[in-house]
Amino acid sequence: MDEQRKSPTRTKATWKPRVDEADPRFLAANGITLLPLAGAQTAAFREPGRAPVAELPYQRANAEDALPEAEPLPLLNANELPAGFALDYAIVGGYDANAVQVSWTLPPAPDGTSQQPQWVMLKTFTGLQVKYPLPGKRAPIVFALADEDAYVYCDEPRCRECTFRCKQGFALYAAIADVGIVKVPLSPNRPAAAAQPMP
Repeated sequence: MDEQRKSPTRTKATWKPRVDEADPRFLAANGITLLPLAGAQTAAFREPGRAPVAELPYQRANAEDALPEAEPLPLLNANELPAGFALDYAIVGGYDANAVQVSWTLPPAPDGTSQQPQWVMLKTFTGLQVKYPLPGKRAPIVFALADEDAYVYCDEPRCRECTFRCKQGFALYAAIADVGIVKVPLSPNRPAAAAQPMP
């Protein structure tokens, strides 16, 4: 593909970006879920060199100083979900349409209506993306990636999650009513054999 026809979302990064492993700090105050996005510190790198580690402002913001009544919300691992609940992903799109598809399985609500996550968040190399499934929305939700976040080693239409672990540091977070916030890391904690196509 010549330069003029390449996707504007295609990364120009020539090495794998890295991001600090720290999770966003979810807080609760007066029935509201809060997420501090920034404090006094700006985005920075540590471990200088060809592949520095990005430290993003939300990882270092201390909202408890400003809101003493705010309480940290714990994160659940996917394997801690109750029976009948599941959260999964697929990395798709190769070089020019790189994206993360998120799927879920939730049992019906007590009134028999279908359930869906309240919101889904994707942590990337450069920040956070949040989506709210609209009423009736069926899985998957798709997070489009660009710039450093779209870095991939190869052009496979569906990532095999091989040893290159292109999305190491990415994580999904989903709020599920009466369950909590569930975290699913991408790539580094899932062997390639487990990266199967979603239903």
